[in-house]
Amino acid sequence: MGELTTEQFILEVLQLTAMFPNNLCDELLWRCDGEYAPITFFINCNDMFYWGCADCETITKENLHIFKKAVEDLKECKGASKYDGPSLFCCRVRKMRPQGAYYKYIDKEVWNLFDEAGPEREVGNGNTPKPE
Repeated sequence: MGELTTEQFILEVLQLTAMFPNNLCDELLWRCDGEYAPITFFINCNDMFYWGCADCETITKENLHIFKKAVEDLKECKGASKYDGPSLFCCRVRKMRPQGAYYKYIDKEVWNLFDEAGPEREVGNGNTPKPE
């Protein structure tokens, strides 16, 4: 299959986020101005990797398959886990686990998927301990 057109890319991103409650993905952001035209999508990952850090990960045509896989891997989960696809996408793109304290926001049944995203992080400045 050839490269996605801009319109196909936009539609794929929006279809992937349509599974979230009320068709909203709170982490999905976009810009359409200047260097971000015609559209650039981001996933908000504030405080996921470091406390007090405003941060986001860009969804591109090149990493869209990672976003699809993250959403698919969590689709059949129960509870809040099925909505953690955007967070898992950010971890997989960065090849990095979330900071330890962030795990309290993730259902324990899917911690393994986040652990697989990257090597264990040393506890210290920038990484809090993971809950037991």
